[in-house]
Amino acid sequence: MEAKFEYIIHNGITVKNSDIQIEDNSYSVYEVIRVINKPIYLKEHIDRLNNSLKFLGVSEDISYEKIETSIFELSKVNNVYMNNVKILCVIREYKVCDIYVYHVKSKYPK
Repeated sequence: MEAKFEYIIHNGITVKNSDIQIEDNSYSVYEVIRVINKPIYLKEHIDRLNNSLKFLGVSEDISYEKIETSIFELSKVNNVYMNNVKILCVIREYKVCDIYVYHVKSKYPK
């Protein structure tokens, strides 16, 4: 997995990165969000994520509040407050999503 630090959030639960295996044979959509103490443009990212999920037939929206809570928890457990966070929604049977939230490599010019 491309997660950069020890912990990730899977469906709202904090787990070790090494304990997670994501299957490659499913449809998925994702957004990468810049976090500088808080998520930047969270609403726009989640709106875009929900639009993509609807296009693939998933009817339930991803909650802004749940994602924001997951990002804050992720920052806390990894002690990282300035980094990119990836929200990955893997679509399972019956159009249900597994949601993974984790830090990914960030590179910005100085």
